[in-house]
Amino acid sequence: MDEVFAKLFSSNGLQVLVWMDLDSDEDETVVHQVTQIDGMQSDMAYRFSGESQSEDALTAFEKYTQEHADEYTKSIIKLLGQGEP
Repeated sequence: MDEVFAKLFSSNGLQVLVWMDLDSDEDETVVHQVTQIDGMQSDMAYRFSGESQSEDALTAFEKYTQEHADEYTKSIIKLLGQGEP
């Protein structure tokens, strides 16, 4: 079976890309959620370290749903003063 390392969601007129990455410089596993709005890119990263970093990051990645993407885009739209989605 192929390993899934990224998900793409459509939310409030935006796309949200979620992916996992190993940051070997920091010895962390990172789960990113990224979107673009009006030429600006927002990347919110969740960093996991320690013995169970891979399992913790994988759990967070697997549990990321459409509802999480919707909340993320709502917060970005509000932050930029773009009104209510």
